[in-house]
This record gives sequence, C-alpha cells and structure tokens, in this order.
Amino acid sequence: MAQHVILEAYTFTPAARQVVVTGKAIRREQLVSIVNTTTGTILYNNSDRGRMLSGYTISIDPTYGTETTTITFVYNTAGMSATDKLAILVEETYQEIIPAEVMRDPVEKLRVSNPQSLIDTDFEYGQQPTKWESISLLNNRPSAFIDVTQAISNTARSDLTFYGAGVSNTYVLSGVSASGNVVTVSISNTAGITNGTPIFIQGTLDPAGADGWWVVDSVTGNTSFTYTTTTAPNTGLFDPTKTYAYIGTFYSGAAIPTGANTTAISVNSTAISVTTSGIHGLQPGDHVFLVGTSGATPNTINHAWAVANTPNSTTFNILQRDIQVQ
Repeated sequence: MAQHVILEAYTFTPAARQVVVTGKAIRREQLVSIVNTTTGTILYNNSDRGRMLSGYTISIDPTYGTETTTITFVYNTAGMSATDKLAILVEETYQEIIPAEVMRDPVEKLRVSNPQSLIDTDFEYGQQPTKWESISLLNNRPSAFIDVTQAISNTARSDLTFYGAGVSNTYVLSGVSASGNVVTVSISNTAGITNGTPIFIQGTLDPAGADGWWVVDSVTGNTSFTYTTTTAPNTGLFDPTKTYAYIGTFYSGAAIPTGANTTAISVNSTAISVTTSGIHGLQPGDHVFLVGTSGATPNTINHAWAVANTPNSTTFNILQRDIQVQ
C-alpha cells in the first residue's frame, strides 16, 4: 500500500477544531487518519464513525497556485495545543520509492557503478566464467561475441568439455605461451579457426597482457593457433584450472567502414595509417582490430592494435611494433 505521513506544512487551530495543510490538495477519499501524536489522540479515522469530519475544503490560490486543504474535526480539540504534532496519513495513488541518502548523488539521482563481475548465488558463490557473458562497447560500438556453438575447454576440467549445439567438433585446450607479443595457444582441434577469426582468452596467468579479445594470426592444423597482443605478456600463461578460450564472431555492422578505397590502409616503416569513409570516433589508446587486409604484408597488419594518434576525424594511426615492410 502507498500510505505515508505527509511532509507538507500544516497549521493546527484547536479552538476551531481545524487543521490547514499548505502545499497539498488531499482528496477526501485518500485521507486515512489524523493522529495527535503529542497526546496520543485519534482525531480522525476514515473507518470510525466517532472520529469523522464536519468540514472538508480544497482551494487553490489564484495568484500563486498554492494548494490548500482545510480539515474540520467532529472531535473536540479545544483542550489541545496549537504546537501539538499531528500525523496526517494519506493513501497515494502511486507507489513512491526513495533510496537512502547514501544511495543518492548530490542532485538526488540514484548512484550507479559499473559491475566488476557477476556472482551466481545458487550455492556456488563465485564467478562463473562459463555461464555469464559480458559485452564491452567502444563509442557504443561492439566488436565480437562468443560463438557458443564452438566452445573450447581444457584437459584439466573434463567436466567443462563443451559441445556446440549440432556441432561435432570438440576443442581441448592444453597450453598457452608467449614469445614477445606473439601468443601461441595449443589446441586439439582447429576446425572453424582461420586467420582473422576473433578469439576470446580468459583466465591466463597474465590477464592484463594476454586476456581479452584478439584475432588469430596463424593456424597450425589441429595443433595450435597464434595471436598478437598490444603489450608483451609473460612467457608462461597457461593455468590448467582457469584458462579458457572461445571462438568469436564479429557483430554485423561493428566495423568502422573504409568504403571502396583500396588505399584506405597505408603502411610505412613506423606506422599504419587508416582512412575511414566516415567519422571514426576513436581516441589515442582505444583498441581496434584490423582484419581482412590483403597485399604484401597482410600477416603483419591483421592484429589487435592500440590507436597511437588521430590526425583528424577520418584518419587514425597505429605505431608499428615488429612490422617489416615487404
């Protein structure tokens, strides 16, 4: 029920058996009760014939628009004091929820924060990397999502060996290691994994350097695949109880268009320059994927990169790490 004691100002005149509420028009059918909390006396109760009202008026000031409700009691209040405190209980037509002060910001909006992890509370009480999926956006633009029909598990967790719906491929992850920026993932089945495939890695021993979304650089059939990171991670990365890898698929329309310009991506000894057909909206430090390029150096370009600078709204540059122009 949406019952509450009003917070608006009121004036109590005991000799006239009257209370005047300023700033609120209270419909009579919404008035539940009025109690003199100083004396503990019920002055009005909408279900008690002995505590009814002799007068009830609602008015609006024509100049200032102030609403006023004047209530006159049948009960004799002559022996009471004008300073007695009254509790005027009304039934609103809506349910109002007001958070505690610590949950409101300085302009009375509800405080919110970005979640760090999702916790499953059905007697497991821990992060569930195989049950929850999160999405990260850059300028409201997504990149890739995990393809649940092609999940990869590891040998130490046979209870978490996944089979895709209608897919016979079973993937077993057996190792993750790095040499510089190149990470090699040892896997028993590479079906569906090709150069440029987005891949999601989770739970390595260097999460800051190796975890997250990347793109496949090269594939050794049913043995391993590699991807290139933006910073060199630790050499040994595989944790047999926590490391997971998932094949991904790019969202339709997620790409930043470059149009039909065949020279949209230019390479020199120090940088890759990308020209887009519209405003790219990127800033230095943003991560991007370059995939599907062709020509002399596709294998050295199709990676995940960090934007170095943005000369203008339709051009951004990437500083090369180990690219050799051919």
